[in-house]
Amino acid sequence: MRRYTAYLPALLTAAVILYLSLIRETHISLPRISGIDLAAHAGMYALLALLWMGARLKNNGSVRSGAIWVILLCSAYGGIIEILQEAFFFPRTGTMPDFAADTIGAIAGTFTAFFIWKRRKQ
Repeated sequence: MRRYTAYLPALLTAAVILYLSLIRETHISLPRISGIDLAAHAGMYALLALLWMGARLKNNGSVRSGAIWVILLCSAYGGIIEILQEAFFFPRTGTMPDFAADTIGAIAGTFTAFFIWKRRKQ
């Protein structure tokens, strides 16, 4: 059971991302800075990947295959949410730049988790 509890922070983060991505009206206002929305996407998915990869490493999973799976999982999750936004959650829109930011964040979070793990092993 302890093995699966390591994934709880990642699952909670995924739930928060889903909620924030699909609510019709948000009272969260980001500053009017060019690209802040993309930075928020990258940050959320970096956190998700960091937590997911951290849980994988805690459970002694393979580093290389784990990294690939975490990046693919987070990227696919972001893509599915973008499709859902476009298809069902007007006025929300799904965009390729948002999906790209999600993927870049997933890659950054995965590598950050790997470097933290590598430092702790030394």
